[in-house]
Amino acid sequence: MGPRTLRANGAGARPLKILYLLHDFLPEHVGGTEVHTFQLAREFARSGHEVVIVATERDLARADGDVRERRHGGLRVLEVAHSREYASAEETWEEPRQRLVFEKILAGERPDLLHVQHFAQWGSGVLEVARTHRVPAVVTLHDYHLLCANTNLLRADGALCAGDCGQCLQGLPALRDASVSLEVASNARRAQHAAHLRLARRVIAPSRFLASRMIERRMVAPEQLEILASGVVGPWRDPRASDPGQPLRIAYIGGIYPAKGVHVLIQAFTKLAATTATLDLHGVLEWFPSYVGHLRKLAGERGDIRWHGRFAPEAIDRVLDAADLLVVPSLWYENRPLTIQDAIRRGVPVLASDLGGMAELIRPGFGGLLFPHGDAQALADLLAGLAADRPRLLALARARPALPGLEEVAARHAELYAETLAGTRSVL
Repeated sequence: MGPRTLRANGAGARPLKILYLLHDFLPEHVGGTEVHTFQLAREFARSGHEVVIVATERDLARADGDVRERRHGGLRVLEVAHSREYASAEETWEEPRQRLVFEKILAGERPDLLHVQHFAQWGSGVLEVARTHRVPAVVTLHDYHLLCANTNLLRADGALCAGDCGQCLQGLPALRDASVSLEVASNARRAQHAAHLRLARRVIAPSRFLASRMIERRMVAPEQLEILASGVVGPWRDPRASDPGQPLRIAYIGGIYPAKGVHVLIQAFTKLAATTATLDLHGVLEWFPSYVGHLRKLAGERGDIRWHGRFAPEAIDRVLDAADLLVVPSLWYENRPLTIQDAIRRGVPVLASDLGGMAELIRPGFGGLLFPHGDAQALADLLAGLAADRPRLLALARARPALPGLEEVAARHAELYAETLAGTRSVL
C-alpha cells in the first residue's frame, strides 16, 4: 500500500505538491538523510503527488545562489550553488543569503507543503519564510545540527556533549563581537533554532534518543513531536551460516571521518590473530584525506584490510551479502543508521556502539551486540569470540527485530501531512 490520498484543507482529495528541503543530495552525497529523503519522496511521487527536491551543492564555478534544475531517479531536483563563505559565525546559522534564495524558490514553486529534512546551508529561518508564504511545514531531525554546529555533539577532545559547550563554534568564522564567549553565542544559536522550530506543525524524530534530547534541551514541544523510523527498502533475506573454515568477513559501511570511529574498528581488527578475519571498508575516501591517511597507517600493510571506496546506494545488498558481520563503531549518538536496518533486512548481524539510536535498533542478542563506544579491546574480544563461534553469529542474525517497511512509514507521513494541512496536531 502506497501513501494515502491526502485532503488539503478539507477541499477534497487531490494530489499535493510537496517540497523536500535538505543540505546535500544524491548522487554526489550519499548519507542516511539523502537516501531517506529520496526514498520517501519517490514513494509519494509514485502515488501521484508532485515532488520537488531542493538541495545545495558547493560549486565555485557558479554564482552563489544560482539554481540549476536536474533530475535524479525520476525526481525533479533544484540544486542551489553555495560557496560557504561567511562574514561571521552568526551568518552560518542566520543564513541571510539562503533565506532570500529560498523565498524566491518558494514563491515560484508554490508548494502545498514543506518538509525540511535538514537545515544545514539553509538555516532554520526557512520556517519563517514558509509561514510568511502560508506554506505549512513538517521537519525531520536526522542529527543534532540545531543543538551543535558540528551536528554530532562531540567536544574537541572527542568527549560526548550535552549541546551546550560551544566548542563546535571554534571552527567557524569569528563572532561579530569578539567579547562574546562561545558559550553565549552557542546559546543564542540554539535559542534562535528553537524559536524557529516552534513554527513547524510537526517534528519527526527517527529515534527515541534524539527525541528525548531535543525535548530536554527545550528545542521542541513534546506535543509537536512524533517518533517515526525511516522505512526499510528492499527484499529481506534469510540469515545464512558463516563458513567456520574461512576467515570471518567483517564489513564497515558509511562515512569515513573521526566521529564514525573507523579508527576504533581498525585498532580492534589489528588485535586479532592472523587469518581470523578480513575487513572490508566501504565509504568515500577522498573527503577527509588526513583521517584516511591516519587509518592507513593504523592498518599498515595488512592485506586482510581492503579499501573499497564509495558505492551507489542501490548496491547495498551486494555489499552486505558479501559480509558475515557489520560493525558500526560510531563515537557519537547516531540517530537511526540505515546501514543497520539494511543489515537486519539482509540477515547480517551487527556489532554497534552502545549509543543513541544504535542502541535502540540493536538489543543485545537481537540482531547483534553492543560494545562500549571507543573501546577497541572490547570490540576485538567480540570479534574474536564470534569468529570462533559461528553458530552464535547465526543465532544473532536469526533473532533480528521487526522493522517497518517504507510503505508503512510513508502511510504515516501521509497522515501527518493531512493533519498539518488541516491545521491539527494530534496528541501522541
